[in-house]
Amino acid sequence: MDSNSPTEGKKESLPLCPKCSQEVNKNLTECPKCNAMLFWDSFGQKERLERISRYSLGQMFSKEQEYLFETIYRSERLVSKILYFLLFSVFFSIIYGAILGSHEGATKEIGIMALKVPLLLLSTLLISAPLLYAVNLFLGISLSFLQTLALLFIVVYQFSLALVSLSPILLLFVIYSDSVSFLHILNIAFFVLAGSLGIALLWKASDYLLIRSGSQTGSLFIKIWSVVYVFVGLQMAWSLKIFGDLSQLPLFKQLGIEGNFYMAIFELAKRFMGGGD
Repeated sequence: MDSNSPTEGKKESLPLCPKCSQEVNKNLTECPKCNAMLFWDSFGQKERLERISRYSLGQMFSKEQEYLFETIYRSERLVSKILYFLLFSVFFSIIYGAILGSHEGATKEIGIMALKVPLLLLSTLLISAPLLYAVNLFLGISLSFLQTLALLFIVVYQFSLALVSLSPILLLFVIYSDSVSFLHILNIAFFVLAGSLGIALLWKASDYLLIRSGSQTGSLFIKIWSVVYVFVGLQMAWSLKIFGDLSQLPLFKQLGIEGNFYMAIFELAKRFMGGGD
C-alpha cells in the first residue's frame, strides 16, 4: 500500500514511449497508445538522454533511430543533419561507384562512375522531394520542406551505407570475374537490396511521424510515393547508365528500342505480345 501512495509533494515521473512520447509504466512491454514494443535497460530517462547527447548523428542513426525521427519532428538542427547525411552519403556512394567503375580498368571510367552513383541518389531525392512534401501536407503531418529534406537525406544515407557495405563483395568479383554481364547483374542486385533498406527506413520514419502528428491514416500514400521514388530512380539509373548501357543489349538492339526506360519496356512488351512491327 505504501509503495503506491505518493510521497509528500513528490511524484516520480514516468518514462516516455520512444515512439509516441506517451507516459508509460516501466513494467509494461507494450505501449497502450501506439502498441510499440517497449524495452527498458538499466539507464533511466535522464541517463539515456545524457548518453544520446554525446552521440554523433551516425551513432544516433544506428542506436536511437526513433529519437532521431523525433528531433526531425521538433525541427532540431535540421541544417546540420542535412549536411552530415549529405556528406556521408556522397562519400559512401563515391567509394561504391569507384569500385564499380574499376572493372573497366581505366582511371577515367573510375572517376565517371564515382560521380554517377552519388548523382543518381541525389537527383532522385531532389526530384521526388516536392511530391513527398505535398503528400505530408495532405496527410496532416505538416512537415516543413527542410524537415522533408532531412528525412529523405537519412533515407539516402541508409541507401549509400548499404552500398558501401556491399562494396567489398563487389570488389572481389571485379578482381576475379571476367564477365561484365555478371557484374551488371550483381550491381543491380545490390541496388535492389540497398533501395529496399532505404524504403523500409522511410516507412518506419513515416509511421513514427504519422503517430506523432496524430494522424491514423496515410501509410498507403507514403507507399504510393515510394513507388514514384523507385520509378524516378530507375529512369535516372537508365539515363546515367548505372547498370551499363542497357540499350546496347542484343535484344534491345535487335528490336531497335530507344528512348526512356519505361518507353523501352513498353515497346518491348508490346512487340512480344504481337502489337509491334
